[in-house]
Amino acid sequence: MVDRLAFGGNIIETGTESYRLAQTRARVEQRTAG
Repeated sequence: MVDRLAFGGNIIETGTESYRLAQTRARVEQRTAG
């Protein structure tokens, strides 16, 4: 799906971590810690 959306488009990398990815990692760490 992403391949079809990205085809012919411009992808801009900002060099920063995704907010959603950071939130997901924090949630996983909380579940494994407690």
